[in-house]
Amino acid sequence: MDELKRRAEALDRDVRALNDTTEANTAALGRVHERLDRSDRDRRRFITALIALAMLAAFLGVEAVRLEEAIRGQNQLRGDVLCPLYGLILGGYDPDSRDPDGTKPEARRKYEETFTVIREGYAALGCTNALVPPRTDG
Repeated sequence: MDELKRRAEALDRDVRALNDTTEANTAALGRVHERLDRSDRDRRRFITALIALAMLAAFLGVEAVRLEEAIRGQNQLRGDVLCPLYGLILGGYDPDSRDPDGTKPEARRKYEETFTVIREGYAALGCTNALVPPRTDG
């Protein structure tokens, strides 16, 4: 009977050791699952961030193209509308039209100042217009 008792105690010890090992392995497996879950969440966040960055880059690319087209449109507006208007105004320059008798020098000076500003604007726009006759100093 002592032998049976001794074997039962040894078996009981082995079962407890196996139970302790199983609990330790179960806890370790739980930690592995937590790490995997965290890794999956981080991977999903990373992929979401990459997709968001790709969408932002695409949006900025589209906006850059639209901005370039708007700038091109403004340049065309300048060449098609403003330059001819400036050309017509400059084409109307007649130094003899103001104060022909010399009684109003202030009007003559103002006229010259106005056309100087218009000429500067025309030059700043980079206009080349055949409507504008060459300046004559009369």
